[in-house]
Amino acid sequence: MVIVGVTGGLGTGKSTVARMFMDLGAHRVDADELARQCLESGTDNFRRVVEIFGGGIIENGEINRAKVAEIVFRDSEKLEQLESIVHPFVHTETRRLIEEIKRKDPQAVVIWDIPLLFEKKLDGDADTVVVVAAEENQQIERAVKGLKISPEDAARRIKKQMFLDDKIKRADFVIRNDGSLDNTRQQVADIWKQLKNIKS
Repeated sequence: MVIVGVTGGLGTGKSTVARMFMDLGAHRVDADELARQCLESGTDNFRRVVEIFGGGIIENGEINRAKVAEIVFRDSEKLEQLESIVHPFVHTETRRLIEEIKRKDPQAVVIWDIPLLFEKKLDGDADTVVVVAAEENQQIERAVKGLKISPEDAARRIKKQMFLDDKIKRADFVIRNDGSLDNTRQQVADIWKQLKNIKS
């Protein structure tokens, strides 16, 4: 089995790249999706987060993640409280899913789609790391479209993240995702050939 940490910055296209790897036969463990599961309505974690942030974050019976994001990007204490709930759940579920994949397919390539791979010092848990990069203006454009936030908010969130250039320096592979989708797909295919030769 090979565990491939796929990371990058806001709006660089990590999930697009992860899906391209899946098209080639990879399995995927999505940290963002696990974080969503952690906060599903009716769970203990849901109740804990509502206690911290108040009922204003509820919309149609669910936690509005955009509202929570607005709060935590301005309040580091609230961010720490949220992470103390979400991160242990995500870590436990990640390990469980990877073990499940390994049992079914010992030769699997697992794409671990995780935005905070370096920030949380988890890169040592991956056999190899792919950083997805794009020009900042494209990051902002994609974040505005995908997250329904203002360009100013997108730029502010990017500034709060670890510099993309620093992530690139620590990557085993870099995918430039600021050209055509076909160009990105070709880069993914080239890396895939090399991943298949990695023995872990």
